[in-house]
Amino acid sequence: VLMIETGDGTAEARPNDAALRRLEAEASELRAVLDTATDGVLLLDRAGRVLTANRSAQALFGYDAADFTELSIDDLFAPESRRTMIDYLDRVSGDRGMLPDAGREAIGRFKRGGLVPLYVTMGRIEGGDRYCALLRDLTAWKRTEEDLINARREAERASTAKSEFLAKISHEIRTPLNAIIGFSEIMQSGMFGPLGAEKYQEYCTDIHSSGKYLLDVINDILDMSKI
Repeated sequence: VLMIETGDGTAEARPNDAALRRLEAEASELRAVLDTATDGVLLLDRAGRVLTANRSAQALFGYDAADFTELSIDDLFAPESRRTMIDYLDRVSGDRGMLPDAGREAIGRFKRGGLVPLYVTMGRIEGGDRYCALLRDLTAWKRTEEDLINARREAERASTAKSEFLAKISHEIRTPLNAIIGFSEIMQSGMFGPLGAEKYQEYCTDIHSSGKYLLDVINDILDMSKI
């Protein structure tokens, strides 16, 4: 720091060239870090006007760096999300600051039209009335979520189809098959009198054995379907 004598005889402290160069280098490094971040970063004032934006934010909304100085929350978010973002900024500007779980989902708006789902996290910059907004593109996450929902629906449809299959096997086939087996046993025993021809007795035996075999196959199918 250099002490510069002013016209009234007092001394004023001013940073020297080395200090200025160091501050400029730190600012340049910080800008480089922000530009390499995958999330969009906006610097806002209390009114929600954009002061600066990193490269990811520029790519996210389709604006050039110089354009952001003329934009605000109203320009960057869809109508249904503006109120949410304004209320969020009001909350962060209060004494309580930003809670760890204070993120919000919102709908961003491209420069040339179109919408993008975002997860927005805001925080107040210490020592001033400026605010930092982190913007994460949720497009891929939403697509994955939709795929999972569709997969679950498909699994539910498959489960319903399996249940219907089991019900048909159990009630529409096994129930009448049991009746066939039961009646063949009655006929074999001659409960209501002899069948007459000996060939009929052989047929009843074949009907009964075939019915029992088919019933065993059906029961195996049901057991495998349940597994």
